[in-house]
Amino acid sequence: MQSTYIYIKIILAAIFGVVVNFLGGWDVALQSLITLSVLDFITGVITAIANKNLSSNTAVKGIAKKIGIYTLIAVVVAGGTYLGNNDLRSIVIGFFIVSEIVSIVENWADFGLPIPPQLKNILADLKNEK
Repeated sequence: MQSTYIYIKIILAAIFGVVVNFLGGWDVALQSLITLSVLDFITGVITAIANKNLSSNTAVKGIAKKIGIYTLIAVVVAGGTYLGNNDLRSIVIGFFIVSEIVSIVENWADFGLPIPPQLKNILADLKNEK
């Protein structure tokens, strides 16, 4: 039993290492994006439950979007590695960090949490730009 647990830990560590390598390394930007992605998903589920519109289709679509984000980052890292410049990785991760923050605030606003009027105006402008 103990050896099985050790093998599982080794396999998971190897998978984590490979995934992080594809994403360009375990830096503050990637840690922040992953944290915000998880919080966005959690706040989306909480809001859906509270508003009685939880849907597995919507959840799957949200997860697919997250997979798309990290796939895009991996593609940018691969291209940057080939070109010898990974500056684009920082730009892409920064864009998605801001996007996740906006989504989290929107989730809480939909939940009914009071949002400052200035922030509501910014969110409304961002929604109109989409």
